[in-house]
Amino acid sequence: MTDPLEVRRITETDELFAIAPAWNELAGGVFFRRAEWLQTWWGHYRRPERQLYAVGVWRGEQLVGVAPWMLESAAGGRTIRWLGSGDVCSDYLTVLCRPADETSVVDALSDWLFVASTSADDRWTLLDLESVWQDDSAIARLKDKLDDRGCSVSERSTMSCWRITLPSTWEEYMSRLSKSHRKQVRRIERRTLPRHETQLRRVSNLKELEPAMEILIRLHQKRWLALGEPGCFGRESFEPFLREAAQRFCEMGDLDLVWLEESGRPVAAQIAFLSESTCFVFQSGIDPDFQDYSPGHVIHVLTMQRAIESGRRYFDFLRGDEPYKLHWRADPLSCVNLRIAPPLAVAQIRNGMWLAQDVVRRAVKDGLRWSGLR
Repeated sequence: MTDPLEVRRITETDELFAIAPAWNELAGGVFFRRAEWLQTWWGHYRRPERQLYAVGVWRGEQLVGVAPWMLESAAGGRTIRWLGSGDVCSDYLTVLCRPADETSVVDALSDWLFVASTSADDRWTLLDLESVWQDDSAIARLKDKLDDRGCSVSERSTMSCWRITLPSTWEEYMSRLSKSHRKQVRRIERRTLPRHETQLRRVSNLKELEPAMEILIRLHQKRWLALGEPGCFGRESFEPFLREAAQRFCEMGDLDLVWLEESGRPVAAQIAFLSESTCFVFQSGIDPDFQDYSPGHVIHVLTMQRAIESGRRYFDFLRGDEPYKLHWRADPLSCVNLRIAPPLAVAQIRNGMWLAQDVVRRAVKDGLRWSGLR
């Protein structure tokens, strides 16, 4: 007879660290889901109004499921959100469990959530999950189970994640590109890569990490400031968070931080996180003074070649609908922002007000677009 499942909320950071090995076994090779990433995020983005709200599901002594959440309190109520959300844009977050346990874990979690919505300690008035993969079966089941319980469920399309399924050889990948793009890449291979002045550098140990991070940050900020934007590293907690996360993944051998030099001058940099099957490209920087040199294209060529040579199956550009991703023949993975309100008066009123405001926002946005003002 199978042991019954026990669901309990993880409220202390020490417990989060204690279950990290079992947690990571459920992460499915996605670095955003790993305990190291989410623990680091919590360490830098913890605020007085936020509480740890990770929910674990155990079968006996075995951890079989985790919902990586936090609880954020405001005047309007108490909102459950992903750990890792907001500025950091953690993608592919979900209820962590093995496929064979998905039904039982999600059902137990939905039952616990419904009861928690009326409890004193664990009460919540909104479940607000950003950038959920539309084909995520665990989240779909959670949504359906809570809908059956009388919760209000709404979702809105948001930016896609973009992923290249890699073939076994570089030449096979090249055959997928458009004629004009293939010609551009061939020009890079023929004229740029053989030049002695062009060198790709890669972090191979912790000693090299800090100066490489300085290059990445400087180039990223230089590019975005030139466009009149603050850049990711202009946000209060983003830089110290990413520095610590990069160090932890470098120690594990799962970091790929590279920079491109032209005659000894760094002109582009890229930080990616690795799993056995996937290279996840997280952040980049380009010197706008060298745009004509196409340093971003050069880095993509070299890192994609390395991913294919290492036997990885995917090259993932992550969230954002920038045109260059389609140019490289990446496929979109549709995502939605999901909101679920329990059948409580205060929660339903709050959610109804948000839905009404959302209709107005969309109408104004559409009106501006049609009037040619955007």
